[in-house]
Amino acid sequence: MVYKAAVASLDGKVITLHFGRCERYYIVKLDTDKDGYEYAEYRDVTPPCKDFEHSRHDFDAVAEALADCAYILVAKIGPGAQSYMSRKGFTVLESPELVDTALEKLLTYIKKRHKVNGTKNNN
Repeated sequence: MVYKAAVASLDGKVITLHFGRCERYYIVKLDTDKDGYEYAEYRDVTPPCKDFEHSRHDFDAVAEALADCAYILVAKIGPGAQSYMSRKGFTVLESPELVDTALEKLLTYIKKRHKVNGTKNNN
């Protein structure tokens, strides 16, 4: 199965960005059958947090821009944003580390989770 993840990173090498302040997400395709991943593209978004205020419109715009991604990897996310994005169907994980390390962990997590649950997801 192939899943997509959005990675909040300035350089594509380290997950450095807070969800509310992220302007660019690297989109990665994770393939559980091939046990690997590849960068597909990047997407620019308007950060939903400005001066400690949140915009529901900007949250919705981020959700729409990342709609085909099942997972979002960020350095940090607040509880309100976490809850909102979870309600939109995303699994948001705090992973302030090397992108490659986080993606290897995510791939293992997906394989274990879907093997146990027997679920399928085409994202």
